[in-house]
Amino acid sequence: EKTGNLIQAKAIYHDLRTQLIQENDLRNLPVIYSNLSSVNKKLGYSDSALFYSKKAVQVSEMTKDTAGLTGNAGELAEIFLEHGKLDSARLYLNKAILCSKAVDDPEIEIAALKFLIKIDSLEGKMKEAYASLNRIVVLKDSLFTRKYKNHLKVSELNYENEKKELQIESRQLQLENQRKQKTLIIYLSSIIILATSLIIAIIYTYLVNSRKQQRI
Repeated sequence: EKTGNLIQAKAIYHDLRTQLIQENDLRNLPVIYSNLSSVNKKLGYSDSALFYSKKAVQVSEMTKDTAGLTGNAGELAEIFLEHGKLDSARLYLNKAILCSKAVDDPEIEIAALKFLIKIDSLEGKMKEAYASLNRIVVLKDSLFTRKYKNHLKVSELNYENEKKELQIESRQLQLENQRKQKTLIIYLSSIIILATSLIIAIIYTYLVNSRKQQRI
């Protein structure tokens, strides 16, 4: 079933490739080439995987898509490494590292450096491997610091948002209390006016009755 899904995916990517080529959509074409490379690799077609990976890199270079070239060069280097072509793998790993620095993507640089360490170890270049290892340590420290700062920023934003929400709620409560106080004052005033009117009416009635009795 899994193989069947891969074959179906491969057919879909082939159709998309044809469509993008007809539309001259070079911006999205490397993504399809990369997907075709991945599918062929999973199906065991290593030569086809290498072919499409090369195409992905070529189009990314043509359009000067540094961000896309970062990942595509790394994928091509990995395939070359699996084929035992260490020099070609090194070439594209270095290209991936340069691009990752340009787009500030330390995670891809770390991944490329790990492959470089593997190649240097196979070729006995321990000094270069050690230098790459030190670079990975620096990048991981940088990533940790960046994530920590981002976490602080998110926490600060959450705090500010919660603070604003509390201020809004507090203001709403104040307005509600003011409204209740006004309602209470109006209610009491109405009672006072009604009571005063009643008292005046009673006094007036009393005075009228008193005068009537005096006349009698």
